Amino acid sequence: MRTDESAVKDFFASYFHEDWRLDAESPDEVIAAYFQEHGSVDDLEAFRRGLTHFLHTVQDDAVLSDRLHRAFGCYFDPQASGTSTREWLERVVLEFESEIARRKM
Repeated sequence: MRTDESAVKDFFASYFHEDWRLDAESPDEVIAAYFQEHGSVDDLEAFRRGLTHFLHTVQDDAVLSDRLHRAFGCYFDPQASGTSTREWLERVVLEFESEIARRKM
């Protein structure tokens, strides 16, 4: 069985890889593509739990950004877009929560 942490790593390494900009014009498009390709609510919930845990265990934004890149293979830098890494990741969690709720209806 896949762990919550592996769900987070799989998402970022697979969808926000070095060349993610060749696949999508924005981070929102990347997330939408993930939703289209993953029908399992269990997968979405595993990611949400894993990312929420990650956000609770790392407080400093610089450390959060570094770990996002080094531990999870994410090549999107939210700070380059004018937002903190924490703010972006919290927004990602909310998007996953909304998608989970939509699929459970």
